[in-house]
Amino acid sequence: MRAIESFEARKGIPVYIPPYEVDAEIGFSVEYIHKRFGSMQPLADAVKSGKILGIVNMVGCSNPKVLYEKATVDVADVLLKNNVLILSNGCASFPLMKLGYCNVDGLKKAGESLRKFLEPDLPPVWHVGECIDNTRSSGIFAGIAGALGHKICEMPYAFASPEWGNEKGIDAALGFRLFGVNSYHCVEAQIHGSKNVIEFLKEGTREMLGSVMHVDTDPVALGEKIVADMKAKRKALGWD
Repeated sequence: MRAIESFEARKGIPVYIPPYEVDAEIGFSVEYIHKRFGSMQPLADAVKSGKILGIVNMVGCSNPKVLYEKATVDVADVLLKNNVLILSNGCASFPLMKLGYCNVDGLKKAGESLRKFLEPDLPPVWHVGECIDNTRSSGIFAGIAGALGHKICEMPYAFASPEWGNEKGIDAALGFRLFGVNSYHCVEAQIHGSKNVIEFLKEGTREMLGSVMHVDTDPVALGEKIVADMKAKRKALGWD
């Protein structure tokens, strides 16, 4: 009843839209990469050579338990500084779009080799769509790995959902974990009703799926962990 009464009280009150605008480039996909580069090979070569240290799929709803959208931005800053290309979709993409990471102005946040690869007109964060467009990121992961003759699980990839807060986020993380891609978070998943479930989803999947879940409430430390794990992957491939 309170909701109905409040709705009535709001009738006729104009919606306030802040007088600010920001440009963002959106709609990156497997098809776009082929159109832009001719194939996946140039992007794959940039990863192998180290111009791009690795690639992260960054997603996830914002979480009221932490400072709104800050963890996503803090993790992104660490990754870009270390020449990690970011794919983003869903809610996590909104702070990155609002703050200019999804246009060429965001290149000033990127490390030297990543910036040189993307110049003059590509942003350091590639917005691939909404929540369900995680499949676009997996297609890009697969295309690059295939061009280099490697499995997805062998590549310097990561799935990051810094502020996740619902079951959908766990499902999305597991989708990439099935490929052997580790997931990284700043908030504990809503799975603490069972010690067995927690242990399985965090470390127990290492042998079965080839991937694990990392949680660190410090976004900077989490970003640094992603970078360290990517470097370890590169070393195993002989790319260090």
